[in-house]
Amino acid sequence: MQGKEKILALGIALILFFLASNIVSQIFKTTDYSSMQANALYTAVTLVAIGLVAMLLGAFLIKVESISTGLMGGSVLILIYGGGWYYVLSQNQLEKTVLLAIVFIVLVAVGYLKFSKKGKSDSK
Repeated sequence: MQGKEKILALGIALILFFLASNIVSQIFKTTDYSSMQANALYTAVTLVAIGLVAMLLGAFLIKVESISTGLMGGSVLILIYGGGWYYVLSQNQLEKTVLLAIVFIVLVAVGYLKFSKKGKSDSK
């Protein structure tokens, strides 16, 4: 990627992250700590779902490299934010573990499918 494409990818990643977090905070009205705690699971699951959809779009459907990279970068930020959101606010260790395990497994699977030798020959 050239410099302009890298800037575009970075812009897409950051805007996607801020857009997703803003939409989710508007949906669940997370304006104070008590509302954040009450809606932590729903907020985290929604953010993780948005991140996973963006990851799959960027990894497998979008063929323009700078846009694909931006979507994947934004999805990683959203996944970290969504997982971190719930990790900080939840008291339930099992739910924390399951949510983070799902994110981890999907990221490893997408990375393997997209960037393994088989995936590289398919993408060219």
